[in-house]
Amino acid sequence: MPAHSDSIRSKEAPTTVFFTLGTLLLIAAGLSFLAWGMVGVITGPLLPETIADFALTGTQAGLVFFAWSGAFSIGSFASKPLLERMSPTTLLGFTTAMAAIISIGLFATDRFVIYAAAFAMLGIVGGATFTITHTLIGQTFSHRRVSALGMLDVVFSVGNLLAPVMVVALLAQGFDWQLPFALFAALFIVLAAFFGALSWMQRNDPGISSQKSSETDVGRTGRAEGLIALSLASFSLGWLEWGHNVWLVTYAIETGRINDLARFGHVTFLAGMITARLSAIALNDRMQTIWALRMLFVLVIGGSLSLSYVHTDMAYLVGTFAMGAGMGALFPIFLGRAMNIDPSRSSTFSIIMIVSLSIGGQFASLSIGALADALGITTAFLVNGVFVMVLVASFEAFRRGNIPCPT
Repeated sequence: MPAHSDSIRSKEAPTTVFFTLGTLLLIAAGLSFLAWGMVGVITGPLLPETIADFALTGTQAGLVFFAWSGAFSIGSFASKPLLERMSPTTLLGFTTAMAAIISIGLFATDRFVIYAAAFAMLGIVGGATFTITHTLIGQTFSHRRVSALGMLDVVFSVGNLLAPVMVVALLAQGFDWQLPFALFAALFIVLAAFFGALSWMQRNDPGISSQKSSETDVGRTGRAEGLIALSLASFSLGWLEWGHNVWLVTYAIETGRINDLARFGHVTFLAGMITARLSAIALNDRMQTIWALRMLFVLVIGGSLSLSYVHTDMAYLVGTFAMGAGMGALFPIFLGRAMNIDPSRSSTFSIIMIVSLSIGGQFASLSIGALADALGITTAFLVNGVFVMVLVASFEAFRRGNIPCPT
């Protein structure tokens, strides 16, 4: 990392009364990802109220998601030069404080233009926060990168699940639909203070090291072919994850599943993803062994074939769980592997993966919809099989072109 990134040697992290500083950083990062997990999906549960309150068309309402996801990629890119000048922990204090201010604006505004612009700004801050956090946690927990990154994925998923529950509970009690943003603002204020305190502890504790890493020290993942392979794998992962999140239920109903079973299949898909992420926390680098990776790829391929060609209720449930279990841990595995090969480019790898995932998800939601209009959703869903093959082939190319996975 750059000279000002104030990383922590996890084996030598200074201790507080109860926790090491590294543990406190992981707790703060986890709470931050929990909050961002809720923010990231809140537009869906609030969509009916948003449309009604602002008198929107469906197209206008859809702009909120695209403003968010596009800005997320911009924020991820923008974080890299900041990481060269400031401590990641200090930066997280700033980005979290900005998120609090923007959330207050989302709570208070009664104009859609301001609402959409604020969501775009929140996306920029969110993208920067993700890359900064991945960089900080990946370097702090250099011996347990996959576990630490997997933990962030798990709490982010929990945030995804909590958001609709929170919306239902608040609306059932008669609260205004914009109240969740006030609650987010309060949480972000607490987290900004938490990161501020941790930044102060880093600057004043002699146990903190200021490691320097040369940007000229190019690891093999810095080569264009390695970055392209990682980007293709991430794009395919984004396509498959969001293609299923958006279109799975519609596809299941079209192929003969009843509505309740179709929706339950989405639950089994998410359950598979969370199961895989919990496994990544427990197994750490063992998830990067050749056989573990190939087992995950077998689950993805098998799940895709089951969903596409065996149209029974059991095949649908087994296929959705297998797809989720195969894909759920791939992000921390891919990112942890890249960081292990070339730690000096942690932020670069995070940016590449976040942006590629985001673009893949956007292309999936639009392209599958367009193909469904032209050919039907059953035919359109078969395209996912192409991206399953691209996912496996591109990461295999990335693996073979760099230091071998642990065995």
